[in-house]
Amino acid sequence: MVLMVRRREAEVDTGSVSTYPVCVNITIAIPDPLVDKARRWARKQGISLQDAVRRYLEGVVGGASREAVADELLQLMREKGGRSKGRRFRRADAYQGRL
Repeated sequence: MVLMVRRREAEVDTGSVSTYPVCVNITIAIPDPLVDKARRWARKQGISLQDAVRRYLEGVVGGASREAVADELLQLMREKGGRSKGRRFRRADAYQGRL
C-alpha cells in the first residue's frame, strides 16, 4: 500500500505566539564545604543557593546594565521619597559609636 501525502502551504498565525525564558538545569562539581558555606550565606540573605548562583551569573554576564539598575533606583527614590524630614546625614554620623 502506498500512502500519498500532499503538502499544502498552511498559513501560520504567529500573532498569538509568545516566547518565554526556559530554564536549563546544569550540573557542576563544587566541594561540599564550599556548598555548605554558600548555603549558610544564602540563607542569611533570605534566598536559596540557586538564586544566589543565578544572581551571580547575571551580574557576571551583564543581566541588567548598571544604567538600568541606576535608573530603577532613581525612579524608586522619586516615587517613594524618604523619611529623613529634611535632616542631613554625614558619613561620620553613621559610624559614631561603632569605631
